[in-house]
Amino acid sequence: MKADQDDIPEYIRNRKKESPWRFVAILGIGSAVFWALAMMFGKPIVIDINQIKKGIHVSGTPWFNQDQEKPHEKPVDPPQHYQPPPPPNPTRTTVRSEAIQRKIELLEDSLKKDTEATPEKQTVFNDRNYKPSGARNIVQATRVVQDEQRTSTTPKEIVVVGKENRPEDWVCSYVGKEGSIKRRECKMRYQLNNRN
Repeated sequence: MKADQDDIPEYIRNRKKESPWRFVAILGIGSAVFWALAMMFGKPIVIDINQIKKGIHVSGTPWFNQDQEKPHEKPVDPPQHYQPPPPPNPTRTTVRSEAIQRKIELLEDSLKKDTEATPEKQTVFNDRNYKPSGARNIVQATRVVQDEQRTSTTPKEIVVVGKENRPEDWVCSYVGKEGSIKRRECKMRYQLNNRN
């Protein structure tokens, strides 16, 4: 027989219980060892900014050169005043400009019609400005016709699925109640003895 962990006596059980202090201790010791090694073998880091500046070159010339003067920028021309182009000659109207003018007029007319067709949005709601608008989401009802087959009153046969009389049911019917462990074991033994 195999022994269970709970069956072991209290004085023999392993009493290792993990605590949060164990993790803190490991972390502290590890960081102390790391800093000790860093102090023994590490060198101080010295950053010389001037040496870094001398090392940066752009297209062969040092970028940070204090002796070199900044190049002078070109003076910007003063802004010139905008002069609108001369008006087009009224004698030179073309068919193309007339077609464009017609399109613009059609667009303006359609925009006016759209703005007239859409009513203003109501922002204040009270009894004085209430206008009933009727139901918006009404679905027309359809008449339901009952089938004659549904209303027939002929008796129907009821079939129970999964219930059949098997030999183990009547052999083990004297043992225990329905669904008890004794009856299940009886059925299991009967089926094991009579299988092919």
